[in-house]
Amino acid sequence: MRLASPFDFCVLSNQEAAVSVTVSFPDFSASRRHRAGPAFRCTLHAGGAGPTWVHVAGGLDVSSAPRLAQALDHTDWAGLVILDLRDLSFLDASAVRVIVKASRHARRTRGRLMLIGPPSRFDRVLALADGASALEILNLDSP
Repeated sequence: MRLASPFDFCVLSNQEAAVSVTVSFPDFSASRRHRAGPAFRCTLHAGGAGPTWVHVAGGLDVSSAPRLAQALDHTDWAGLVILDLRDLSFLDASAVRVIVKASRHARRTRGRLMLIGPPSRFDRVLALADGASALEILNLDSP
């Protein structure tokens, strides 16, 4: 079945009327071929009884931040949304703005956005962002 969208939908499980769906938000930007480093990947895992997971890998910058915003727009903000940044290789201010905006939206809708393990080299970028002090960050690095 071909869908009229740039995403591929894949049903992971169907148990007791709870459906888990994985949606990939690839980086289709024209500038991608000119950038060094790993390609951007953003995957949304939603449904079932647990939290919604958004996994980001590669470089998150001005050209790929809209893909993250798109994934976050597809989440159910009534519960917990986990943004997994452990595989992030690059982060700029435009991407941080998307994350802060999503965090504010989550709080307004009585939801929660939790960031998992952004590499410590991004601490300064996150700290300098307006509103970043309200971000909930769980660092899974070993001491």
